[in-house]
Amino acid sequence: MTKKMWMVRAGRGAFLIDDFKNKNYVSIGWNELGDISEVKRKDKIKKLVKESGYYKKQRQINIATGQVSRFLIDFRKGDYVVSYDPTSRVYLVGEIQSDYEYNTRLSEYYHLRRVKWLGEVSRDKLSTQTRNTLGAISTIFQIKDRAKKDILDVLEGKEHVKDEISNELEEER
Repeated sequence: MTKKMWMVRAGRGAFLIDDFKNKNYVSIGWNELGDISEVKRKDKIKKLVKESGYYKKQRQINIATGQVSRFLIDFRKGDYVVSYDPTSRVYLVGEIQSDYEYNTRLSEYYHLRRVKWLGEVSRDKLSTQTRNTLGAISTIFQIKDRAKKDILDVLEGKEHVKDEISNELEEER
């Protein structure tokens, strides 16, 4: 089975990025949901999100449900995880090491996964298409294959592949 790659934002303004890096985890909010380690279905998460009172609008409930369920159900040990540090303009790239954990001591956000960080990737070394993909505003989303390959190539020190647009411009010269 192919490893997936997930983006997990480090909170508003990436305020948890140093914690993520130094304590080897990623986490998400929605603390009021409580320990959801026994939850196995998306409809149960939706019920909990609704009951928590976070959101009144159905669309917001649906978005939150999707993000929490990805973190709880879809993430797998061995999958890649990425988080962005806007201050240094780098992406932390790691590998998920644990199943879901509810931990009130490690982070301000209690829903977490342990991570082994593999390294950092400068945003500037990624293709424009990958940077645009990673710019999505969602807290959690799956990074598709092309962007995943770009990130892993840069992480492994392979030469940055120029954007197709850049290649076309050079060919015209």
